[in-house]
Amino acid sequence: MMVPFLVSIRTANRAPKRNYLGSTVRAFLAGGCDPWLIHLFPTAPDTAWMAAEVGDLPVVIHAPAQARTPNENGIALVSALDSVDAEWIGLFEDDLECCSDVVGSMSRWLGHHARADVLVYRFFALPGTAIVPRGPAVGRFSLYEMRGSQAVALRAHDARAFAAWAAAHPTDWRPAGAPFQDRPTKGFDKLIGYWALQQWPGQLYGLISQPFMFSHVGRHSLLHTHGVNNVGAFAGKSWRYGEATV
Repeated sequence: MMVPFLVSIRTANRAPKRNYLGSTVRAFLAGGCDPWLIHLFPTAPDTAWMAAEVGDLPVVIHAPAQARTPNENGIALVSALDSVDAEWIGLFEDDLECCSDVVGSMSRWLGHHARADVLVYRFFALPGTAIVPRGPAVGRFSLYEMRGSQAVALRAHDARAFAAWAAAHPTDWRPAGAPFQDRPTKGFDKLIGYWALQQWPGQLYGLISQPFMFSHVGRHSLLHTHGVNNVGAFAGKSWRYGEATV
């Protein structure tokens, strides 16, 4: 059975600082996501810390055989499609709040706004991201030096193509002239954006929901230098995207 949308979340143990994974998983559950559609990808083989976060919730944990770099773990999210046939896959970080009926909201929004020539879709952006409105519920953002991978959606076949390309270019994925050439294992957001640009050189933009369906709540981070948010653009936990919000 094909499902419309699969949730994959990359996570890391932030101890002795605060972990957010449990609250993020419960936010998805409260937002109407079935637990078997939530796939968790820790960066390291030791997953004992996750028991305090998710307990006996029937989510799916994909523990690696050895520690992964940040980009390797991001790429691993796509492997959730090996066990669940889905039209779309969401690539998420582990420190988020979300709107109501979140999977339904994302699926309806994609049904209304996805285009054949656009590969990357987002439901959150970091402050300072230039977003150009394209309608009452959608905006566009530049794929060059894409900033933020908290909540990204790809079609399943595009996600597999992305993972294959990224795995084949572990150190040379940044184009000539792009900054941070010395950081090949970091910058998962940039990795997604540059993959899309090399796939469709004439399409310079992705599409993003307006308002955002997620808020980034992390303040103690191993995945980032520091916690950042964009609260003013978040639709809110009680909001849902529906037919009236096209």
